[in-house]
Amino acid sequence: MIDIFQGIFRNGSGLLPAFIAECLEKNNFEESLKTVLEESFAETIKELRQIIIDFDKIITTNFSNRSRIQRALYGQYPIAGVSGHHKRDVNRMATQFRMPGYPYVLITTDILKEGEDLHLYCKDVYHYGVAWNPSDMEQRTGRIDRINSQCYFKIKADGRRNFNNALQVFYPYLADTLEVNQVAKVFDKMNDFIQTFYDISVIREKDSKASTDTIVKKIPVQIRDLLTSKYDYENFKEPLVKDEDYIEKNESVGHTKKRLEDFILKSYKLLMDSFNDFYIEPKINEDNLSISANLNLDGRKAPLSISLVKGEKFDKVLIAIKSIICRSSELRRRIVREEMRTTLFNQSLQLVENNDFLLVQKKIDLNTELTDQLDTIKKVILSADKLEEEYTGGDLEI
Repeated sequence: MIDIFQGIFRNGSGLLPAFIAECLEKNNFEESLKTVLEESFAETIKELRQIIIDFDKIITTNFSNRSRIQRALYGQYPIAGVSGHHKRDVNRMATQFRMPGYPYVLITTDILKEGEDLHLYCKDVYHYGVAWNPSDMEQRTGRIDRINSQCYFKIKADGRRNFNNALQVFYPYLADTLEVNQVAKVFDKMNDFIQTFYDISVIREKDSKASTDTIVKKIPVQIRDLLTSKYDYENFKEPLVKDEDYIEKNESVGHTKKRLEDFILKSYKLLMDSFNDFYIEPKINEDNLSISANLNLDGRKAPLSISLVKGEKFDKVLIAIKSIICRSSELRRRIVREEMRTTLFNQSLQLVENNDFLLVQKKIDLNTELTDQLDTIKKVILSADKLEEEYTGGDLEI
């Protein structure tokens, strides 16, 4: 919130009152600013209040990454323009327009007719150019004709629709010019679109020309009737369902975080109780529920990782046990890696390759007995160490 407020006073509607306050009383800037705002800049106070009220909505809509707040508020102007000539500013302008304060007016080409929501604090659209396709016109208006728009909340608060809370769409044109014919043509097509909405058998010829010979004396009146459903939903009755037909809730689907933490804790205790010598003692990473350690295997290092991974089914969780063989850069030959892969496959183990290391891995069920889990751990680290010694002759420093 501080970043947003600072943006308003550095680049937005608060810049002028902040400048005046500093000129009047630099040593008591806060009180001076408060006085200036109260006496002459009620609109800025209104914007600040609106930000406080809608803070969660503003953040959720505009800033999935909060580190970008300051950058998004650079270069604010009362009136802003957006076109394809400066694409780098499109997202920033759209973000600013979705917040209280500058810009109050956004003038844009079709570059913003889709993909950006502009609805949070706007309810007026002026089409200074018309598209021949009614759906294109609706697409443009749809930037602010949305759920959670300013109109949506105003109508919800008032309890009924009226001129002051309704979305207003304007089509300005110059009288006695071809624009009159163009607007009339588009309005006819938009009304036609509404009338034939439910009748897919109606065929309309594509017409994207306005005649200069036709004299339009009256702009067609917009059809204001709301669309109605073909289906008799008002008289729909839910079919009777017997109690025994209801689907019972299965409380055992999935795993709670507490349960997964318990599994990791049991594996940690298993390592501490089963092995006496470590180069690096087992450590639990609480963020990703994993364990890392480096065991002393008869004087050789045996790095070990135990983590929880997703199974094939959505509610299946497996234990992945891994041990490093060597760095990937040490064994680049494909034929050597295939030999290792075959050797591990015959032991029901898996070779894992990434940019840094070659590893041995085995995935086991979450409910595997601790004795079997220990046997798997020993099998994985012994296999990894044996392959390391066989193919590199060394012992990885890690």
